[in-house]
Amino acid sequence: MHTVVATARGVFNSNGGVLSSIETGVSIIIPQGAIPEGIEQEIYFKVCRDNSILPPLDKEKANNEQANNANNEQAYNANNEQANNANNEQANNANNEQANNANNEQANNANNEQANNANNEQANNAKQTNLTTTSYNNARRKV
Repeated sequence: MHTVVATARGVFNSNGGVLSSIETGVSIIIPQGAIPEGIEQEIYFKVCRDNSILPPLDKEKANNEQANNANNEQAYNANNEQANNANNEQANNANNEQANNANNEQANNANNEQANNANNEQANNAKQTNLTTTSYNNARRKV
């Protein structure tokens, strides 16, 4: 069931014009030259409210609406997937950088410890060599 909310009617010629419904704010623009020279044409429209919950009678309109809804949902899903992929990539890059920094720090600490141990061992060996040489020289002096 449709309820007529407003109507508008006018007569137009080749100059064109605007047919408006003040109650609803609906307008139709008739461009200059749309009506042939020398002809006067009556144009009218009604603005209706649909009181039913039935789908539109125009199957093409209903199909287009379904297609638009499906396309909008696909675009939304694609955009969300792209955003999620970008966010995941950023998170992975940050995590990889943190892991690399931690691994590098561990490796550096291990290498420094190995180097320190090696240097300490060399220094200890050098001290022992010096002690041995000193002991040998002292023993030779006594003889």
